[in-house]
Amino acid sequence: TLAQAAAIEPGDWALEVGCGSGQATLGLVGLGLTVTALDPGPELIRNARRRFADVEAVDFVVAPFEAWTPPMRTFRLVASAQAWHWIDPQVGFEKAAAALEPGGVLAVFGNVPSPLPADRMASLAPIFARHAPELWNLPEGWYLPDGPVADLFAASGRFEPATHRVFPWTWRKTVDQHLDFLRSRSDYQLVPADRREALLREVGAVLAADGPALALAYETHLYWAPRRDGCAASPSALGS
Repeated sequence: TLAQAAAIEPGDWALEVGCGSGQATLGLVGLGLTVTALDPGPELIRNARRRFADVEAVDFVVAPFEAWTPPMRTFRLVASAQAWHWIDPQVGFEKAAAALEPGGVLAVFGNVPSPLPADRMASLAPIFARHAPELWNLPEGWYLPDGPVADLFAASGRFEPATHRVFPWTWRKTVDQHLDFLRSRSDYQLVPADRREALLREVGAVLAADGPALALAYETHLYWAPRRDGCAASPSALGS
């Protein structure tokens, strides 16, 4: 879907904002793109570089998007998976437009977990309240249709109206694998280790009540829009 929307061809340049350890990067490389992948986390970039050690088509850069200085080239695609909600919208949309070639596309997508059964949610709520109440309302809801994404595209004045698509899927894994995934999340990493591990022990006990296997329902919400024709960037959008 995205490859068709952006008219991507092998060898085109893509910029990934908030690449983390490279999960979405793998899909971009699979499209034959040459990728510049940014993330402000040095450890995440180290992991990504190890993961793609034999891939020449990726350049990983430790930098927040807002402070990054673009190279002397433009990109066919600017993509951000599960990270655009961290970007200052006053900077992000203009800087993305400045980085895109005419007709280039900004794509923003996030994976949104469906709520667990009511009894599980009732068991988990007091655990989070004790150990890390700031994690109870997760940022994934930002990507839902009633969230701010589409309106931010429009408000920027830099892009055509955003197209939205949703893709349901199921993530099958063990409880231990899910806990390791939570440990890897940047929001969980901000919680002091002792509180985080106490939280995860109790969460694991609740999730394992019916056995070690999980089948978690998710939706991927994708928004994309081409850069407006004649969209001139302000000097501040080009970084410093």
